[in-house]
Amino acid sequence: MPVGIGVAAVTVYRANQPVPVYGPFDVPGWPLAGVAALALASGLLAALTPAVQAGRAEVAAVLAGRRDRVRDRAGLPVFGLVLVVAGVACCGIVTRLMGSPSVAMLALVFGVLVLVLGLVALTPLLVRVAGRTRAWLPLPLRLAARDAARNRGRTSPAVAAVLAAMTGLTTIAVLLSSQGADRRVNSISVNVPGTAMAFAEDLDEDQWAGVRSAMEAELPGVPLIEVRTVRAAGDVLPPLERRASLVRSCDGCSHSFGRLGDVVFGGPDLLRYVLGRDDPAAAAALAAGKAVSFDANGVRGGRARLSVPGMGEELTRVTVPAVAAHADRPPPFGALVPAGLADASRLTARTTALLIDPAMLRLSAEQERRLGARVSALSGQAQLTVERGSQVREEDLTLAVLALVAGLLVLVAAVVATALAAADARPDLDTMAAVGASPWTRRLIVASQGAFIAGLGTLTGVLAGLPPGVLAAWAVTGIPQGGSTYGADTSTALEFVSTPIVAVPWALLAGMVLVLPLVAALITGVFARTGIRLGRRLT
Repeated sequence: MPVGIGVAAVTVYRANQPVPVYGPFDVPGWPLAGVAALALASGLLAALTPAVQAGRAEVAAVLAGRRDRVRDRAGLPVFGLVLVVAGVACCGIVTRLMGSPSVAMLALVFGVLVLVLGLVALTPLLVRVAGRTRAWLPLPLRLAARDAARNRGRTSPAVAAVLAAMTGLTTIAVLLSSQGADRRVNSISVNVPGTAMAFAEDLDEDQWAGVRSAMEAELPGVPLIEVRTVRAAGDVLPPLERRASLVRSCDGCSHSFGRLGDVVFGGPDLLRYVLGRDDPAAAAALAAGKAVSFDANGVRGGRARLSVPGMGEELTRVTVPAVAAHADRPPPFGALVPAGLADASRLTARTTALLIDPAMLRLSAEQERRLGARVSALSGQAQLTVERGSQVREEDLTLAVLALVAGLLVLVAAVVATALAAADARPDLDTMAAVGASPWTRRLIVASQGAFIAGLGTLTGVLAGLPPGVLAAWAVTGIPQGGSTYGADTSTALEFVSTPIVAVPWALLAGMVLVLPLVAALITGVFARTGIRLGRRLT
């Protein structure tokens, strides 16, 4: 556990450089204590099983070097199959329980647990069936499969441990990948990736002039795009909830906007940034003093209505000439108003951000650090952010950590089981040496035993973890009103819709199935003791 805490601390520190991805490092005491208690109980139960088996063995057979044949319990596979079906069914009802997320998550965990218990009960049968495929295998794998099938009491616990680890990893990997894909596909009100933005809501014009000067000194020649958030005339420092918003004409439609607000003042450079291209019609309308709405539902009859909160509870409705323009991606705000409309429409604005279009410059990590330090030094309220969502993804780091932990568990289980198998098979290895088998052949047999255990466990675990992972991903990403998509079918409207997304990390799972058995075979083959042991003679 201390090693794990140290690795976690280093991982969090490195993952937060240069852009924070995880939160601050924290050690949850009680959950870790529960994990330690569970590990201790599991270890005691794992040690109890072979002790009970050894106590039931016939003394005469052990002294004579004979092995008892393993007899499977007739009802165990049926019981395991029932548990597997019950576990999958329990995971399936998660889609109907998403109205209560805590209950749904509890049902998912319980379903996966029941599924794993059923697979553990089926493991001896799986080992026996896998052992029957030895006729098509090369000699080392054939002998390893035969040994595993004959000694299922020793092989099954190791395969079950690998299977349980891979089932949990696969379920979590599918869920995390699907949630990440859902966030990337259905993200709204996010700046263009690579955009650098100096943001502050309560700076006066003199302070913004200092921020502009600092940015121009640090990045000479780079154009800065000014964003001015619209508010009511006479309002000094409007909080977030008192910014102007675009009145939509649709019934029941939802919309969202970010820190810049829903309605902003700006020029042709800001219009080009939002659209990602030149739009002569929209630029001409903006130059003619018309607002540009990025939501088709916000324009009716060539006019747009703006809702502007005042100093008190009053709400002002302002009508301005407008045109609709289609953006190829979700815009960071709903409407762009030219500054010339301010006096005629009883509107005013306050600078809230300075943007750097990534088409002009993408800040490096060092430039971001230096510029962020200069901006923050001018005011504690100002901050510099760089949109790097497509470069740093939290779910990727989480999957890498989970894959590392699961891989270690698989390798430990495979190596320990192979060491026990090699010790039991020592007389067979000595017999092979006596009839002329080379040391490499004996080493390959031991390596094949590790590959058989790890391969059977990982493959079965991946196949078992896919159904609950897919069901969980379908339920979580398909929550009503939980996902959003940029509705091209409504020209420019943002809609909140149910969009289930299932993204299976095939590369990760295939790598685990292929790489882990090879690594287990390599470790066990390198450290196997295959030298000839002289037999003892009684005189």
